Amino acid sequence: MLLSDAGTSILAKNLKKKPEPSGPFSLVRIVEPYPFTYSFKVKESNISISISRLFYIRFPFRTEEDWAKRVELGYIKVNGETVSPDFVVKVQDQISHYSPSVREPSVPDNVKVLFEGNGFIVVDKPAPMPVHAGGRYHKNTLIAILSEQGYAPLHVVHRLDAVTSGLMILATTKEKAGELTQNFQTSGITKVYHALVKGLPDWEEIKCDLPVRRDKGFRFTTSDGSGAKPALTEFRCLHRGKTGSIIECKPVTGRTHQIRVHLKALGYPIANDFVYLNDSKVTTLQNRPIFLQQSVLGLPTEHNNFEIPIPDDWFRILEDEAD
Repeated sequence: MLLSDAGTSILAKNLKKKPEPSGPFSLVRIVEPYPFTYSFKVKESNISISISRLFYIRFPFRTEEDWAKRVELGYIKVNGETVSPDFVVKVQDQISHYSPSVREPSVPDNVKVLFEGNGFIVVDKPAPMPVHAGGRYHKNTLIAILSEQGYAPLHVVHRLDAVTSGLMILATTKEKAGELTQNFQTSGITKVYHALVKGLPDWEEIKCDLPVRRDKGFRFTTSDGSGAKPALTEFRCLHRGKTGSIIECKPVTGRTHQIRVHLKALGYPIANDFVYLNDSKVTTLQNRPIFLQQSVLGLPTEHNNFEIPIPDDWFRILEDEAD
């Protein structure tokens, strides 16, 4: 077996019980608009391009023309000075972007702390919700919400995309953060995801070891080209519907979007992941959850194994498509 039996046991639990109907409303968290200035330094990879182009590459949720207008308004400055949209940036230039009224996208208001241990907590992160501040989010983040609940300081020791839900470990001390980070880097922590994909695999188990590299903006791709990093994911097909399937995914490495791009490369993209469906040319950031959940986290050093069930809605979707 490529994977542990954790996914099989979770699947059995879901198949034995009748899914409860979802409620008509979900609690959402909304923050009032506020002024904010974001600053960063130009990296080597971004030199010799215009300031408006730089913002479009880094933050593609606006067009390059929109960013140029913000430069002309003086909201975007270089080293504290106003510049024109075609100003060419240099490495280590200090860039600032002032927003007079930041309106953050809403996020689910149901972060659950499942466990409090010695130097760490385990939470069930909903989606869409970023883990830490960046881009359009400063207050509607997992770290900010947990801090408001009294869990601070917190240290991020592994990644989970904003549009991905599921289990996360957060360290509450620097010492534990170092230990857990090392465990993640050496594959000392078991990670199992589940995905609802488009298509019916003709395999029961398979490995994908295609290298992964950044394609454009927030998109990644499988490629042997420059900048590609080795990647390995193990997959097992747990359940097939009429046109879709539930796949158990075990990432051996931890590249950004690894599971998503490997599933696409195999021909079975996540069913509602419009960034990677077919030959999608999506350039705007996603603001909806995708059918990908981190369901199992095993911490051998803590003698703990944390699991959450596959969402009932996924099975309902597969049942409905068969009608």
